Amino acid sequence: MHTLKARSVNVKSQVGNAYHNISSLEITGPVLPSSLHTITTILRPAQKGTFSAALYTHTPTAVMNVHSTKQQGPDGSVDLGGCGLHPASIQQLQTPSPLGKTALTHISMNDFSYSWKN
Repeated sequence: MHTLKARSVNVKSQVGNAYHNISSLEITGPVLPSSLHTITTILRPAQKGTFSAALYTHTPTAVMNVHSTKQQGPDGSVDLGGCGLHPASIQQLQTPSPLGKTALTHISMNDFSYSWKN
């Protein structure tokens, strides 16, 4: 594994007669699903419910989106309580992904509603 590298850029863009601040955060390196969930959780209030993210996924890791039936309890759940992740991240990871074997390429939030492309 390599260390994540982050770069932040702030620019002003003219929209009509006014200037708007646009922020860009670039993170390079292996971003785990729990980290992506945490990043989007932080960006949601910080960006007032509007942001987008372009994701360049290493294609062989898309298989991580497939729900595994290994190591499940009798009720079909996996106990992740002692793993050290935030409970909201655990809940997100335990929810079966609608992506199948594909990977996310873009996440957008507009007015606190998510949309994505794969």
